[in-house]
Amino acid sequence: MNLLRGGKTTAPDLFRREIGARVVVVHEAAIAGFFEAVGSNGEQQLGRYDAVIFFESAAVGGVSVEGGNPTRIESNEQALALDQRLREIWSEHPRFVVAPHNPLFVKKVMVGLAVLESMVAQLHVNAE
Repeated sequence: MNLLRGGKTTAPDLFRREIGARVVVVHEAAIAGFFEAVGSNGEQQLGRYDAVIFFESAAVGGVSVEGGNPTRIESNEQALALDQRLREIWSEHPRFVVAPHNPLFVKKVMVGLAVLESMVAQLHVNAE
């Protein structure tokens, strides 16, 4: 099973350890121009994944990411534009789910974990 999600790696790492699911983590900035650079297209890439969980950027809520995260180099305006573009791309997947921005990051992670758990269970049942 292949799942794609952008942002932090905490939730996928947890599922890798706990249930052995294959979870692919892609940082949002890595997608920009990626399909063309690898000689692919969106349709081919969407077909590679069983599901996509999109973690909405804190920038959607006007929240600046604090804490010196070296992978967060864009401004809030740039992050918002990137969030919107990535949502456009990945929302075409038939199993696309959004983990919405929440002022409390832990709540967004909890929503993402619940969605991931549900997807894994559903895909596991469908595979049997």
